[in-house]
Amino acid sequence: MTRFTSYTLDTVPDRSREALEGVVRKYGELVNVYADMAESPLPIEIYGMAQDMVMKRATLGPVKANLAQLAISVEHACQFCVPAHSWAASAVIKTDPEIVAAVRDGRDGPDAEVNAMVRFVRLLVRHRGHVPEAEIDAFLAAGGTREQVFELLCIVAFKTITNYTSALAGTKPNERMMPFAWEGEAVPT
Repeated sequence: MTRFTSYTLDTVPDRSREALEGVVRKYGELVNVYADMAESPLPIEIYGMAQDMVMKRATLGPVKANLAQLAISVEHACQFCVPAHSWAASAVIKTDPEIVAAVRDGRDGPDAEVNAMVRFVRLLVRHRGHVPEAEIDAFLAAGGTREQVFELLCIVAFKTITNYTSALAGTKPNERMMPFAWEGEAVPT
């Protein structure tokens, strides 16, 4: 089995040093998934830029954008990203814990609009973009917008970077994320 290096600031390749130092400045610690993708600065920079843009500019807002990332991570059975976005929902974004639990468990929660968004983004992942017309209509009828369809597409695109990095490298959650550890599997279709 191929092993990938989980870099530290002392061992990171020179080409990735600036990007990894930026992660530490932003989060106050070296987030494990970034350490695992530091073979190249590109995934660190692309993910960071896209994440920042979505959290600041998407009409979904930070709560729904984070819940979309959580749902995508459940779909990809990401053992790092599910705890990471659960931790962010609790500690940073202050999301209703029942909604977070529902997304993690693959069931509907107490917010119908969130349920529709989560269902749509899961279908976007499962169908690799070929979402049935009726499902797009259902998302729009539940309060989603055409703009949000494409915001969710962007989230799927950049979330795949960390989900697949975790799968390739076996990334473990950082200590502060451990209360939200998750060993589930992708939600069945």
